[in-house]
Amino acid sequence: MTCPKCNFQNPEGAFICQQCRAGLAVPTSSQFQVTTNPMKKWLWIWVGVAGLILISVAAIIAIKPKSAFNKINPSAIISSPPVSGSSFAESLVTQAPKTKYDIDSDGDAIPDFVETAIGFDPNYNNALICVKKSCETPTQQTAQSTKINILFILDSSGSMAETISGGVKMDLAKQALKKYAEAVPTGTDVGLMVYGHKGSNNATDKAVSCAGIETVYPMSVMDKSVFESVFSGFSPTGWTAIGGSLRKSADVFAGKEGQNNHVIVISDGIETCDSNPTEAARELKALSINPQIDVIGLAVDTATKAQLEEVAKIGGGTYKPANSAVELEDALKKTIDAAREYLFCTGHASIAYQSCLIVDQYKPASRYLQNLRLQAFQNKNKEEESAIIRAMSKLLNYWDKLFSQDLAISSKAYQELYRQYEDLR
Repeated sequence: MTCPKCNFQNPEGAFICQQCRAGLAVPTSSQFQVTTNPMKKWLWIWVGVAGLILISVAAIIAIKPKSAFNKINPSAIISSPPVSGSSFAESLVTQAPKTKYDIDSDGDAIPDFVETAIGFDPNYNNALICVKKSCETPTQQTAQSTKINILFILDSSGSMAETISGGVKMDLAKQALKKYAEAVPTGTDVGLMVYGHKGSNNATDKAVSCAGIETVYPMSVMDKSVFESVFSGFSPTGWTAIGGSLRKSADVFAGKEGQNNHVIVISDGIETCDSNPTEAARELKALSINPQIDVIGLAVDTATKAQLEEVAKIGGGTYKPANSAVELEDALKKTIDAAREYLFCTGHASIAYQSCLIVDQYKPASRYLQNLRLQAFQNKNKEEESAIIRAMSKLLNYWDKLFSQDLAISSKAYQELYRQYEDLR
């Protein structure tokens, strides 16, 4: 891909020119013929918006100190931002006697007296002011991975044999899952859990039915033929174990800690297995897998709606009603779309975060130290100038590493978004 600014030949699929760091154009819909796919509409929109965000990334990179940017090595990004006073930069400079330039109470690599002079709090790490927030939900704010895992929990209790507009509830749910769950991009792991398909809805079978929660499709990449085959293995018959299913879902997400985890519940009834779904949702959210829980209520009554809405609220997700086949498909599509929306939001939030790091925090401190260095040079105070250079080195390395770490995360999100776009070609 040729850079429009410097004509450098970049690898296909690159987002930023490897020579001049200018943003590269993202292909538009007029350049490709895209095959029909139920997920393509939202992705066309996101790809276009991602292009605008990339331009913003290039703008931030342009204002970032060149000497700092040249030090970036994406393969050596630190795993977490440093916040202690003994920063990694100290190992990069020659040890020297302590001066006022070495006194840094909050560990943000800005000397205390400099922070006071430019209006910062010397006792508060200024990197924390730029805390990155993504989208609106707790899961999206804390997800540090572009890996998406979606577990569908399907109600197969006796009431799912009832008919609504468009057909039998269970048949409609299976059709919708086949249509939209199978359309997830390559690399998204999917799982399917079912409850209520064991025993019967008679009181004598309650224990068997409530305990009969089964993961019929383990969390893994989508294999359409295998996924479709599992639907023939169950039919609506028993009791409703929402709480028990949520608790058991923790095992499905084993090893997925820190990833973008989602649970999507499709149910038409209130809890009947005494497993307290709201408390189960709280327990699940407290775990390190921290999944977002979304719920689709299929032609439910008022009491059931209230319970399912509360589960979604506790789970940091949304509740969507569906009273027909059309509404069910629409609700499922929107819920799956939202599960992947964080890719765009991660990039958008990174723009603000990186701008805050460089423009609001690094620049004022660097400019103040540069002025002091000029004065020391004019006064021929070599000892003072040496101390200032040492302080500037610490400052540059600390804030450069924070910037580089987040740049790697946001770039990975852009690459994943572009990969999904390529899947639809």
